Amino acid sequence: MVLAVALVGCADSGGTNGTDSTAPKGSDTTVPVDPTNGAPTPTTPAWTRVAPPRVVGSTDAVVTGASGLGDGTYWAVLDARPTGGTATFTVMRAHFGAACEAYVATVRGVQCMSGYTVQREPRATVALAPDAAVSVAALDDPSASYAVGPGDLLGLAGGKATSLAAGYAWAPFPFIVEVRAGRAVVARQFWIP
Repeated sequence: MVLAVALVGCADSGGTNGTDSTAPKGSDTTVPVDPTNGAPTPTTPAWTRVAPPRVVGSTDAVVTGASGLGDGTYWAVLDARPTGGTATFTVMRAHFGAACEAYVATVRGVQCMSGYTVQREPRATVALAPDAAVSVAALDDPSASYAVGPGDLLGLAGGKATSLAAGYAWAPFPFIVEVRAGRAVVARQFWIP
């Protein structure tokens, strides 16, 4: 993925492993994230090239309550062992650019590696909606993302995909997911170096 400058990588470094146990109180550096800008729709044909996700600032804070995970846009990792044939994600918060620098300035042992960092806690789990809009990043091209179906995502991650775009190879990159009513309705894979 390409931000205003070259794409950045995932960082979780330092003595606290990027956790948020000492996160600053009352300082929110969130800048709106629009994962739907250029995103595929559930009806976009598989292997159609689509725009990669772009993030500025921070994804939403992970807040859960009696009704589960709140609506928002999150950093997400596809769970390796889906249950019941449904893709699930572990969602966290990520900070990019200036928001990353502001965050790490207040949390001991965390760094912005390649321009961003991921808070490993708090975290939550969310299932991919069966009609979600999904895109995957090309391993060798940060500007290339392809629309796929939710079922295709499971096949790709499990090494059982039946059809691929020419030259495409799966990589377990993280995702930017949009959650609505407790389900991931948009999941866009985020290219990292």
